Amino acid sequence: MLAAAADLERLAHRRLEWARQGQWEPLLASETRHAEIANVIDATGVEPGSPEAEALARRLIRIRELDRALQPLLEDARDRLGDELRQIRRKASGARAYQQVERGRD
Repeated sequence: MLAAAADLERLAHRRLEWARQGQWEPLLASETRHAEIANVIDATGVEPGSPEAEALARRLIRIRELDRALQPLLEDARDRLGDELRQIRRKASGARAYQQVERGRD
């Protein structure tokens, strides 16, 4: 379980770096792996207050912080894509209107 948490933390670091670099394809491709690793982590058998529990808690807190740092990057990318889509729609609408005017002249 600690090994899985370490893997998840490494992946969380990579995902944050990909987002900072605008590399969305590897980040999106990592979603399944992220979920698979997270599902392996089950703290029900860990003795509360044990060194293992403390190590797991520290690592999970770091993972949560990395995920929180990722969220605004994802939201910004989503917003930029939304703006781009609106611009494309406006251009397409303008092109259709122009074509209709051109057809009306014929």
